[in-house]
Amino acid sequence: MKNILLSSLLTLFIVIPPVTAGDFNGDGTGDVAIFRASIGLWSIRDVSRFYFGGAGDYPVPLNYNSSSASVAAIFRPSSGLWAIRGGPRIYFGGSQDQPVTGDFSGDGLDEIGIFRPSSGLWAIRNCTRIYFGSSGDAPVPGDYNGDGTEEAGIFRGSSGLWAIRGGARSYFGGSSDLPIPVDYDGDGLSDIGIFRSSAGLWAIRNVTRSYFGASEDIPQPGNITGDGSAKIAIFRPNSGLWAIKGISRIYYGRPGDFPVASPRYWSIPELPDFGIEVMRQYSDESHLDKLIEAGAGTTRYGYLSWARVEPTNTTADNFHWEIYDQLMADYGERSLSPIIIIADIPSWAGSIRSGPFNDSARADFAEFVGAVVNRYSRAPYNIKYWELFNEPDGTKPDYGATINTWGYYGKEYALMLKAVYPAIKAADPSARVVMGGLAYDGFVQPDGSGNFNKRFINDVIENGGAPYFDIMNFHYYYFAHETWGNIIGKANSLKAVLAWYGVAKPMICSEVGIWGDQYKLQVQARYVPRVYSRGFSAGLETVLWFPLSTEEGKTFDGGLLREEDLSDPKPAYISYQTMTAELGDYVYSRVVETDSPNLEGYDFVSASSGEIKEVIWAQDGTSGYMSYPYERIRVVSIDGSKRIITDGGGEDLDGSNNGQIRILITSSPVYIESW
Repeated sequence: MKNILLSSLLTLFIVIPPVTAGDFNGDGTGDVAIFRASIGLWSIRDVSRFYFGGAGDYPVPLNYNSSSASVAAIFRPSSGLWAIRGGPRIYFGGSQDQPVTGDFSGDGLDEIGIFRPSSGLWAIRNCTRIYFGSSGDAPVPGDYNGDGTEEAGIFRGSSGLWAIRGGARSYFGGSSDLPIPVDYDGDGLSDIGIFRSSAGLWAIRNVTRSYFGASEDIPQPGNITGDGSAKIAIFRPNSGLWAIKGISRIYYGRPGDFPVASPRYWSIPELPDFGIEVMRQYSDESHLDKLIEAGAGTTRYGYLSWARVEPTNTTADNFHWEIYDQLMADYGERSLSPIIIIADIPSWAGSIRSGPFNDSARADFAEFVGAVVNRYSRAPYNIKYWELFNEPDGTKPDYGATINTWGYYGKEYALMLKAVYPAIKAADPSARVVMGGLAYDGFVQPDGSGNFNKRFINDVIENGGAPYFDIMNFHYYYFAHETWGNIIGKANSLKAVLAWYGVAKPMICSEVGIWGDQYKLQVQARYVPRVYSRGFSAGLETVLWFPLSTEEGKTFDGGLLREEDLSDPKPAYISYQTMTAELGDYVYSRVVETDSPNLEGYDFVSASSGEIKEVIWAQDGTSGYMSYPYERIRVVSIDGSKRIITDGGGEDLDGSNNGQIRILITSSPVYIESW
C-alpha cells in the first residue's frame, strides 16, 4: 500500500504484514510529515517532532525492522551515509547517486540502494547489482507485476519512455512531467502516471485523467484512507497546504519545508557533455531553439540578478519573480540543464555591484539564494545547477556585474559559501553548487597590469570554503594557449592547486572560445572538436562554448552564429552540430597512439554499443598518415560530409588490399570508425 508521502521517484513499500510507507504511528494510513532540512526537523502531524539529519540530506522513511510503522532515515550523498533513526549507520553510494529503497528481495523489509545515472547502475545493498537506464533517466521502481517485490524502472522524460526491467516498455508523458507511479485503482499493481504541474494535470494510464493542483505544487499521491488505493493529492510548499482531492485541505509546514519523500528532489540530471552559453541579452526562445538544433544539452545563464529581484531588502513573497519565471520555464520545456549564475549585488547590500557585499548582508544573500532555489528547482523549471558569481577572481570593478571582484576577498567568498551552501541544500538537497567560473588568466602583475588574482582559489580553500561547493569551474580561451598549452594544461594546473590542499572536485569548463571573424571562420570550425576532445581527456564533466551568437565585430566574433542572421550558420556551428551528432552517445576513452608526431587524436567509446570512434587531426600547417586495421572505415569531416573508405580502394593510400587502410590526416579534424 502507498500513502500521501510516497513520491513518484521513491520505491513503493510493500511488506508482509502490510505497512503503509510513511505510516509513523502504525495505524495503516500515511501521515502528513515535513522535513525542514535547514535544522534537520522531522515534524509528523499528530505524531511526533524530532531532529535527525540536516541540509543536503534526503529523508527516506523505511520499513527497516518489521515493526508496524515506518522509521525515519536519511541518505547523505556527500558521503554516501545512510543513517536510520534508532538503527545503524551505513555507507553505500556517493554524491552522484540517487537513493532508491523498497523490498527488492521479497523478505518483507526495505533494502537501501542507489541509482547511478551516469552508468545506469542499480546497486541494492545485500541484494543485487544491475545496469538499467542511462543519464537523464529518473528511477521509478515499483511493483508493476504484482509479485510483491520491487522491479527496477526508469522514466525518460525526453521521450516519455517508461521501461520496466523484465517487463514492458511504453510511452506516456513528456519532459516537463513528473512520474507518479503508485496504485491508484487498488489492484496491487503500480500504475504508470504523470503530473504536469503547468496544467495541474494528473494522467494515470488506463485509470483516469484529472486536473488538480498548480505549477508550484508537489504531487503527493498515496493511500491516505487505508483502502489500498492512492488518492490524488498535492503539497504546496509556499503556503504549507496539503490538499487531497475530494477529501480535505489542511495546512502543515511553512515555506522552505518539503514533504517527506518528495519527488522533486530525487531526479538529479547530470550536466550533458556538450553545452553552449547564450549571452544574457539574447536569452529568448529563438536562441534556445538554436541550442537544441546544435545538439547542446546544457547552457549557462549569466546572470540572475539579486539587485533586480530584491531591489529593497524584503521577503520572498515580495521578490520580482516575474523577471525570470518565463525564461526558467523555457529551459525546463526544452529539457535543458542550465547553470544559473547568481550575481549583481543590490545597493542596500554592498557598494560595489560585482562584490563583495557587506558582511551584514551575508545572511540576506543566503536567504535570497535559498528562495531562488526553492522556487526554480521544481517543475516546470527543474533547475539543479547554481553558480555563485562569474569570474570572482577579478579585481577591477570595470565590468559591472559581468566580471566580479572578489579577487582579493577569498576569505569573504569562503564565508559566503559557508552561509549559502546550507541554504541551497535545505531548499533542494539534489542541487549542485558550482564555484564561480575562474578566469585564472591575465593575472595581476607588479606593474599593475592584469585583472585576476591567481591566489584567489587558494584563499578560498585556506579559509575553509572547499566543503561548500560541489563542482570546480574555470574558463579557457585560445588566446591564453601560450600560458597553458591548451585546455588540458589549465585543467591540470587547477587540479594541482586543489590536490595541494587534499581537495578533489568534479570539474567543468563553463566558457571556451576562439576568434571567429570573417578571416578565421575555418580556424574556429577546426577548434571546436579540438577543445572539446582535449577537455574530455582532461576529465572535465562538461564543456560550454561561449557564446552561441555575437554581433559582427563584437566579443571577438566568437559566436557560432551571427546575431544579424541566426539562420545563416558559421562553419563553427556546423562543426558543433557534427561533433554532437558523432559523439553524443560516446564518452572519452584514451589518447590515440599516432604514427606521426604531428598528429593528435582521442578515442571515444559508445555508451550503448561499446564501439570506438576516433577524433584526430594534424597540428596547424602540418599533416601525417594513419593506418587502420579494418576492411572499411567511415570518415566524417567537420562539415558533416561522410565517406566510406575500403581496404585496397582508391582512397586507401597504401595501394593494396592488405588488411590495413592508410589515410592522410590534415589540420581539419575528422571522426573515424570501423564500418
